[in-house]
Amino acid sequence: MLRSYVSARRQVEVTTSARRVFLLLDADDIVVFSISAEHTQLIIDCVCEYIKALGLSLNVSKCALMHISKTKARLQSPPSFFIKQTEVEKVTQFKYLGA
Repeated sequence: MLRSYVSARRQVEVTTSARRVFLLLDADDIVVFSISAEHTQLIIDCVCEYIKALGLSLNVSKCALMHISKTKARLQSPPSFFIKQTEVEKVTQFKYLGA
C-alpha cells in the first residue's frame, strides 16, 4: 500500500514525536523536510537507518542541508547535522531532480 501511495504522489507524510515530516521521493533521490531544527538530526538518523535496512547506502558527498525559515530572520550559524559522523554540507539553494 505504501508503495502505491508513494508511486502515485511521490510524497509521504510521516508523524514522529508529534512532528510532521515530509519526504519527496523520486528514483534514488530523497528530500526530507523537517519543521523543527531540533528534530532534524533524529529524522536524518531514521532515514539512514531505513535506507540501511533496505540494503542501500547514502553517499554523504551527495547530501546537503538547506535551512528555510518562515520569517526573514536568518540564523547566523545554522546548526550542523551529520550522516555517518560526517557533517552534511549546508547550501542556500538546490535543484530537485524529481521536478
